[in-house]
Amino acid sequence: MTCRIFKITSFCLWALCWGCVGSNGTSPAAKGDWLDTETVDSEAGTGVVPVDTSAIEQIELSDVGVTRNPYNRAPLCAIISAYHNELQPADVTEIHVTVSKKGGASDLAAVLNPRSDAFLANFDMSDIVEPGEVGIPILGLYADYDNDVAFQIRTPAMYFNGRATISTGPLSSREGELVTVPVLNPEKMEPGWTYLNDQVFDHDGNIRWMGPPIHRIRSDGNIISRLDDHNWLGKKLVNRTLPSNLVHHHDTVELPGGNTLIGVTDHNSVIINYAGETVEAVQDAAVEYDNRTGKIVNYWDLREFLDVNRATWLGQEGDWFHLNTLCYDNYDDSVIMSGRHQGIVALTRGGILGATPNAGKQLKWILSPHMGWNESGWNGLGERDPRAYLLTAVDPDGVPYSEDVQNNIGLPAPNADDFFWPSGQHGLVITYRAKNIIRLLTFNNEASIIYDGADSIDNGSWFDRTGDRSNDRAETPFSQIIEYEIDEAEMTVKQIWRFGENMPALYGAYQSGVDVLPVTGNRMVVSTGVDMVDVENNPRNPTVIELNADNEIVFYLEIKETTQLAYRGGRIDLYHPGGE
Repeated sequence: MTCRIFKITSFCLWALCWGCVGSNGTSPAAKGDWLDTETVDSEAGTGVVPVDTSAIEQIELSDVGVTRNPYNRAPLCAIISAYHNELQPADVTEIHVTVSKKGGASDLAAVLNPRSDAFLANFDMSDIVEPGEVGIPILGLYADYDNDVAFQIRTPAMYFNGRATISTGPLSSREGELVTVPVLNPEKMEPGWTYLNDQVFDHDGNIRWMGPPIHRIRSDGNIISRLDDHNWLGKKLVNRTLPSNLVHHHDTVELPGGNTLIGVTDHNSVIINYAGETVEAVQDAAVEYDNRTGKIVNYWDLREFLDVNRATWLGQEGDWFHLNTLCYDNYDDSVIMSGRHQGIVALTRGGILGATPNAGKQLKWILSPHMGWNESGWNGLGERDPRAYLLTAVDPDGVPYSEDVQNNIGLPAPNADDFFWPSGQHGLVITYRAKNIIRLLTFNNEASIIYDGADSIDNGSWFDRTGDRSNDRAETPFSQIIEYEIDEAEMTVKQIWRFGENMPALYGAYQSGVDVLPVTGNRMVVSTGVDMVDVENNPRNPTVIELNADNEIVFYLEIKETTQLAYRGGRIDLYHPGGE
């Protein structure tokens, strides 16, 4: 909803709409005088300390507007529109803004440069703010609360001060949830606050932003949400439209040069599946979308590279691959795709869309257990044999494991867990790249799975349609965050790091994800915390865990009594999402 507030006098705001008023029709008066500040580092990315500004003329603003939830997509955001006859927007050099604390949470304070490319990219308010006004983005408001917001607009000659009380309503979709933070070590954590799906949490577990689901964060700091781009105020920046036969699912990734990589289902695509039935193929293709023209300029059809009737559980019908994560490798211009039912595959980006979609593309490697692979093609009569591209699992010394380990029907040694194949995995991050070596981090959802024996590929999962744990190497199923090192010249893969098999709270049979945080290099994992086989006794329990280089848990957030899942997560500075 939209709300405009006017007339600040002695730092009191009088509300003129129901979304910002108290029970007597007015918003509570803001308290205290404005303290001039400069920024220092703090938990949310910015803090404040006093500075001497006695030589600068101070003006208290008396004409200010507030638009709450300006684009009806982000209810914990607002835009302040400030006007004064001596305030010229072109003269503004800095804007200081502070959202005051509630309880034990720290203030959210920031300094913004309204002329910077980052500000213009992340906080375009030109359709809300009138000519002659200065627009101030307000983020990090508490839900169901009268938020005290102070701001200062600086020009070379004057400082314009103001304060507003912005009232917000409850978040009905999160009613009844219990959010706790059992571990909090800010000194060892990545700066900023934690995002999960469509929300951002402060360090106390309060929701301080909610908006379009965050699938990816672009290099400029804006949000990729499904097919479209939004800024943090909820404004839609890019609206992508696919041809009628293509449907987006799971992932959308920014490519160098401005194009976008999109996971799709092609309604014109069919396969002959494990049961010999001709069915529509789903979630097994990706396209490259030209943002300038709105056209599809590249297409990856996985049916032509892989075995479409390799069924890791009976009943998957046309969902033979289940593409859930895309990753672009800038080193050699290739695309890595994670498929829940088959493993992780790498293909070149080469070729252009034409009569033959895959023309010019090459399959590089397949990270998957060797059992059950046969010829490629929608009907099993394709020209490529995927078995030639399977990576060989090797131990830390580079020695290949036994055939049973390659097929995932045996452990490297009795009671040894020296190697885990990806199983039901989600999330994909490149952690290192040089020449023929690439390291990948993923969330191994069903890490404890080991097949029953020869020709048991159809029992390769305990997803909800399986309900069979005979193929489990552990009494209690577990997930893990795992890092692989692939030697593309030798066509080998070794496990170089893992975490999680002794942590039941990290288990999640589906969704979930991983991230490597850019400032500290810490690793973050998000898990749904649910077992699809026994949902009734294992309700959704999303968790977010941050690990430092010593495998120490430095942050741990847990959500109970919820209907939400955990799919994408990371750390963000709301006022500087692009890192500037």
